[in-house]
This record gives sequence, C-alpha cells and structure tokens, in this order.
Amino acid sequence: MLIKILQGVLDERRGKSQIIDPNYERGMVDLLMEVEDEYGKKLEDEDIIDLLLMFLFAGHESTAHTAMWAVIYLHDHPEVLHKGYLIPRGWKVMVWNRGVHMDPEVYPNPKEFLPARWENYEPKAGSLLAFGVGSWICPGDDLAKLELSIFFHYFLLNYKLEQINPGDPVVYLPLPRPIDNCLAKVMKIE
Repeated sequence: MLIKILQGVLDERRGKSQIIDPNYERGMVDLLMEVEDEYGKKLEDEDIIDLLLMFLFAGHESTAHTAMWAVIYLHDHPEVLHKGYLIPRGWKVMVWNRGVHMDPEVYPNPKEFLPARWENYEPKAGSLLAFGVGSWICPGDDLAKLELSIFFHYFLLNYKLEQINPGDPVVYLPLPRPIDNCLAKVMKIE
C-alpha cells in the first residue's frame, strides 16, 4: 500500500516537473528524481521509493530485520558457525544499505549468502554505509550493535530455528524479507 502511494507521488511530481511554474516548491522527491550519476543515469522509481522508505523506517525494525536475516542465513548455512569466522580486533560488523549491498559491481551475486566473500576483503570508499557517516550517523548505532550482539550470543547458543516455509520468495520493499515474514518454530537446544 505504501509503495503504491509513493509511486503515485512520484508520478504526480513527474507530471508537475513538466509544467514551468515559478511558485512550485521543489522538495526532496523532486531532487531524487533529478539526480544523475557520473554517467548521466537517473535513479529508477524503485530506488527512489526505497530511499524514501529508508527515511521513514530508519531505526524502526532495522535491528529486528538484521537479526531475522542473520538467523535465516545461519540456519540455512550452519557450516558458517562451524568454520568460526574471526572478526579481527577493532573491526566493527555492520549492516550495509541496500543500494550498495545489492550492487553486483560492488558485491558479485549480491542475493546469495556467501560468507567467504569477506575473506581477504578490502573495502572500497563508499562501500560501507551501515549507520550513516559523519554528522549524519545514526544516534542509535551503538545500541543496535549491542542489542544484536546480545541476541546472537543467546540465540545461537540456546536455540535453533525451523522455518515453516523454507525457500519462500523474498520481497525487497519496504524492507527485504521473506514473503511470509519468516514464519518459524524456535526450539530450545537441549
């Protein structure tokens, strides 16, 4: 529903942009529709809607979605836990924004769970935008990381997940999630 509303706003703004009106006040939506990359390519409507939803949902459900995806991926790929990936001292583990994370030029096969992609990984500038940057950094980033650390510690040591509909398709807006919202049985490990 929200996606359809935002698409309607984009269509309406696109129509107004064709009319030259000196009293028309341009806003963020107009600017997002006009912005071009270094090759002259504009954002697609899906990308603009994703950005608008990110502003609306920032901080809301982001920790829960991160935890959900980690549990799904670890359930589907238990060998990752047995390999024991080492996170070097001083490193910070963060969730990456969709626009960067789903870019196959930055991450080949972005829709596949490939923990090995982080072995010998050397990040490029602009490839990590997890909680914002500089003065735009999320004020709740440390709390979110603490919540996730505590959740993963207790969940991975004490529980296992059994999805009701494994392999459900993924929808990407407003936030990437299995279409059934990850219906699952959570069972205590004896």
